[in-house]
Amino acid sequence: MARSRLPSRSRARAASGPRCRAGTRSCSAPRKHPSPTTEGCPTDPTRAFRGAPALRSSVTTDRPTVLFVCVSNGGKSQMAEALLRAHVGDAAAIHSAGTAPKGKINAESAASVARAGASMEAATSKAINRDLLRTADRVIVLGRDAQVEPVEGMKATIERWDTDEPSVRGIEGDERMDLIRDDIRNRVEALADELGLGRRP
Repeated sequence: MARSRLPSRSRARAASGPRCRAGTRSCSAPRKHPSPTTEGCPTDPTRAFRGAPALRSSVTTDRPTVLFVCVSNGGKSQMAEALLRAHVGDAAAIHSAGTAPKGKINAESAASVARAGASMEAATSKAINRDLLRTADRVIVLGRDAQVEPVEGMKATIERWDTDEPSVRGIEGDERMDLIRDDIRNRVEALADELGLGRRP
């Protein structure tokens, strides 16, 4: 029986081996393909992603929210806010407020945190925001004087830091303020560890 003869164009296709399905005319190296699929095709635009693991974002928007409270929101709570921000940066949403804000910042407090490398330059004395009080992950009252009543739906329990008061030992001026600052700084660094927040580089 006479063998059927392929047209010359068909014979050339058969000799060249299988071609990729994605653009048979554009592939310049059909003989190198390991299979009649696009796998390994130099012209396949998805080649670089084939078999690669799914990419996951390393950025998370979940940040703990911390609210510091004192009476005036001019001294201790502002110091805590500034010192924690200097320690962890933007890793936490950090706020402060007062139960009876005076509308001004204690200059001695600001100077003391500045000596420790933190800043209260943008600080403003303000009242407690009830929505913030409700949604904060940690609510911390500094000193013995401020009283904060819980609101319905609060996530956090109200904590109190009985901070150092050097004046009862006869210590005043910058020395007094720096001792208060150091006590607060030790506490905010411990808080950062509890929240799993590292020191800002």
